[in-house]
Amino acid sequence: MNTGYAVSDGVLALACLFIVLCAAKTRPGVALACGAIGLAAILGVLRFSGVAEATGAHRFLSLIGSTAALPLLAASLVWPDSKAAKTVRGAALSLLAGSAIGIALVAGAGFALWGQIVPAASALAILAGAIGRRAVRPIAGAVMLVATFGLVAGNLTLGGFAPIEILHYGMALALLLLCL
Repeated sequence: MNTGYAVSDGVLALACLFIVLCAAKTRPGVALACGAIGLAAILGVLRFSGVAEATGAHRFLSLIGSTAALPLLAASLVWPDSKAAKTVRGAALSLLAGSAIGIALVAGAGFALWGQIVPAASALAILAGAIGRRAVRPIAGAVMLVATFGLVAGNLTLGGFAPIEILHYGMALALLLLCL
């Protein structure tokens, strides 16, 4: 049991739930992307609270989050008029296609680096889109997302928080800044 990891995943789950509730009717791409990330976080709470049966499901949904939900979020934020951003069907198809590609490459072909390349590229696309719109809050959220992924990739600690806690708290704050 790791209480710190469970709490940080809980914070991420709550942030995602809040975004889903706010965005469900008007921004289905954002809502579905954050919903997928939130489901992974809920399973993370169970996993890190000592429910061993949640480990595989948490890892699987984390893979979906990194290789499908983050690209859907990027598409929804950078191209808000796209079908993936505006329609439930488009968002679901995008998440499904990204999931299939992510599973095939990471789990099937053993290309684990894909699970790091895609989130990094998504974060950089979100940052570029936010800078292009010159919107302060989304820029702050995108910078937070890029910085979070950088800290985690470097396996760095910050303020006594482990990289996994930095990932959870950083993503929660970044998503709130980006999506509300």
